Amino acid sequence: MNGAGAKLPVIGQHLRIPLSLAALIAFWLFTAPQLAPYDPMRTQPDRQFEAPTVEYPLGTDHLGRDVLSRILHGGQRTLIVSLAAASIATVFGVALGLVAAGSGISAAVASAWIRALLALP
Repeated sequence: MNGAGAKLPVIGQHLRIPLSLAALIAFWLFTAPQLAPYDPMRTQPDRQFEAPTVEYPLGTDHLGRDVLSRILHGGQRTLIVSLAAASIATVFGVALGLVAAGSGISAAVASAWIRALLALP
């Protein structure tokens, strides 16, 4: 069968929309400095608590800062920190799994370590 008539696997069909949305949000957050209309820290005391307008699509906060710019810049930092945390957790998890499997540590000992780590905030 040629590729033109091939259907995606069922799991691919279910993940297409969420993965596309996640990729769009990640792209949006990584390009925040170019997309943000204003400096997120610039205050304008005369523009406090403005309702959404064309100039400020999400309005302003109590210091007159643009809410959209603050969300974009804050989301970028949040995404970077969460990806770093997930990467560190993956490295430690894989290392613990390899040590447990390769050195003959029993499942009870490995489970105790995992429970101890999960108890930490």
